[in-house]
Amino acid sequence: MFRRHVDVRLSVRNQSRFDVDLQVQIVSRRGQTNQTNHGRLAPTDNKPIRIKLRKGSSYQVRAALPGSAIIFRSGLQTVHENHSATIDVISQARELDDSQSFDQISRSFKVLGEDIGAAPINVADALRTRFGAIVVAIRAAEERPAQIIHVVEPNVLGVKVVTLEDIQYPHTNETQSISISGSAGARASALLGPLAKFGIAWDTTRVYQMKWVLRGFGQINKSEDPAKSYMAQFNALPSERKDVLRHLLKSNPEAQMYYINRMYVIERAEVFVMVGEKQSASAELSAGAVVNASGVYNFDRSSEVNNGYGPSVINYWGDEHRWLDAKRDVLREISPDAFRIFGVDQARDAHLDLLVPTGIEESFSPGAVED
Repeated sequence: MFRRHVDVRLSVRNQSRFDVDLQVQIVSRRGQTNQTNHGRLAPTDNKPIRIKLRKGSSYQVRAALPGSAIIFRSGLQTVHENHSATIDVISQARELDDSQSFDQISRSFKVLGEDIGAAPINVADALRTRFGAIVVAIRAAEERPAQIIHVVEPNVLGVKVVTLEDIQYPHTNETQSISISGSAGARASALLGPLAKFGIAWDTTRVYQMKWVLRGFGQINKSEDPAKSYMAQFNALPSERKDVLRHLLKSNPEAQMYYINRMYVIERAEVFVMVGEKQSASAELSAGAVVNASGVYNFDRSSEVNNGYGPSVINYWGDEHRWLDAKRDVLREISPDAFRIFGVDQARDAHLDLLVPTGIEESFSPGAVED
């Protein structure tokens, strides 16, 4: 007997990272279309599907994110006899990888240098209050911003003050672009001061395309007046001011004391942001769409918002000191390029905090004189 129908057996495997709703679209020889629904398929799961088709008909498997657009089409397959196939569902939209995007942001903005973790400030303010200052601070840690406890400004310390005319910006440029969810963007802004300074109003339910351009960024080292080294100027501070520093360091065990002589500047930073629109279940997948677990987003009708800042000091660093012996008021410099603080003929007063460079094994007690 002549058979008008053929048996189609499919094994559908979800190779995407998302739950998908499966459909089989059937197209007759005359071009009429029909659709059968086959439930939801979790990542890595497999589902057998069996359908009967008229000879010469075509089928294709489609997968859609629940409540959103179709992210996979297998392509039409025409059948004339019994047929079996294995079909792997792979998202045909670009998958949003927040972890990768977050790492890319971190790598880009961290090229701006090692930092205490303080918020960026403009260059003029940094020269007045930070570059050449003694700073007592608790460094930033994961999920925790830095805490600046106390500052002895450059003009109070008495070191050389650097002016705007002294600043020469490095010849550096960087351009990067990513797609990122609002929740990951908000987390990145909370941890990265240079990113937060753009003032992006992240919506944690949205998806964004972001491009940033950095120009003239890099480290600037402080020039010094040999007659006014920070070591000598520190020793000359009034004992009352040193008592404050001593107290703050003793009462904040995580704090360190820094002489800020390196800062990381940027001449201009700009960001260009577009907010994605979530596609409905009936929408066709657009070329620039991105997909995450909550849906498919495109940027076809999104307007670009631009913001920027600069010149700015992104962060700063310097010679770092910690307590060796709180009872004897001994401090040790722990920066790798340490040098001796006190000159040959300088006696240490009993009321002075003793700054001792790293690598010198002996500890000095108040009142000792260095050879």
